[in-house]
Order: sequence, then structure tokens, then C-alpha cells
Amino acid sequence: MKFPEELKEAISQLPSKEKEKLIFRLLKHDLDLANRLLFELVSTDTVTQRRETIRKKLEIAVKRATEQFDSPGYLNMDVRYMSGVVARAFKIMLLIRKQHEDYFIEFEEGLKKFGNLIGQNPHLLNAAMHNGLDVNWLVKAEIHKDLRKRGYLK
Repeated sequence: MKFPEELKEAISQLPSKEKEKLIFRLLKHDLDLANRLLFELVSTDTVTQRRETIRKKLEIAVKRATEQFDSPGYLNMDVRYMSGVVARAFKIMLLIRKQHEDYFIEFEEGLKKFGNLIGQNPHLLNAAMHNGLDVNWLVKAEIHKDLRKRGYLK
């Protein structure tokens, strides 16, 4: 959404206290942005440490979901949580594709490892296939230009 210049000017003229109140009100409605700001402005973790933390949480969730489940409702919640990995895989592929092709070489090894990790877990592989993610794209480091046109990440 593009904001009118008048709105931008009006916001810039607000006193600092009013801006702070507005920011906090807006952050309550956008938890993703709040978490991003928390990570970028406050957290002492590096991106690598953050990725490792998320990877460990996913491993625990996958293990728990495959070994036990209390009810179909809980299983459904777990699958929805884990299938967000698939959506993020598409997003990662689009972001990498936007980079200059010289930088793509730096992502090849990570993409292959990521594809192999998905392939090692039958449930995650099934979720990937069900959502149209061909894990071979990751393993072979083939990122297609037309992912959005194919209907992914609508």
C-alpha cells in the first residue's frame, strides 16, 4: 500500500510521545513485525543462532507429531505449524531468485541440504508434495522464475 505524502508529513510532525503510542498500538496488531523488530533491535542472537533455534524447535515438533498425538485436532495443528516450513521454502526460493545470479552459488549448498532434510522426513516430504513443492528443486538448486505464476505464494 502506498501512503499519501500528506499522511507521511502529518506523521512526521507528530510529537515523539504520540509516535511511540501509535507504534505500540500498531505492533499489537502485527506480531510478525513486532517479533522482527524485537530480533533486529533487541536480540543479541545472530541470524545463524536464530535459524538453529527454529530448526531445533521444528525437529522437536516433527518428532513429537510422528511419535504421538492426542487427537486429530492436535495433529492438525502440528501439521499446519510444520507446513509453514513449505510456505517459507517457496518464499526463500523467491528471495534467492531475486538475487544476482553470481550470488546464487552461495546458496546452492544450503538449498541442497535443506532439500535433503525435507526428503528425510516422510511427513514433511508429503506436506511438501501436497503443496506443490518439488524437493528436487531444492536438491538440484533449480529455482524457477515463475513460481508465483504457477500459483505458489498467492
